[in-house]
Amino acid sequence: MIALETTKRTNVIVSDNKSTRVIAMDLIVHIVACGPYSLIYQKNGEEIVWCKHLKLVEQLLDAERFVRIHKGHLVNISEVTKYIRGRGGMVLLSNGTQLEVSHRRKLEFLERYRLLA
Repeated sequence: MIALETTKRTNVIVSDNKSTRVIAMDLIVHIVACGPYSLIYQKNGEEIVWCKHLKLVEQLLDAERFVRIHKGHLVNISEVTKYIRGRGGMVLLSNGTQLEVSHRRKLEFLERYRLLA
């Protein structure tokens, strides 16, 4: 019997209205919805506009690495440095950004966050 090896995608192809580029997923800290676009915030401080809705972006990224914490925020779970309790709570990311966690998405986030600890 031949074992099939499944490989996880490590890069994502991002297009804006001027260019297309390949970005390593582990360089992405978080992504924010901005109408029909999404803003990618990278570890190096660079912001990239992606011509896709956040829902589509979420489907293209590694589901083990990224978690939706709010209707407008998608974070790289390994870039979360601190969780601050509250109704939904807040997360502090490695780049210093603080984002709100929706109370509806809190349980899923905490389950995934605790898996890293």
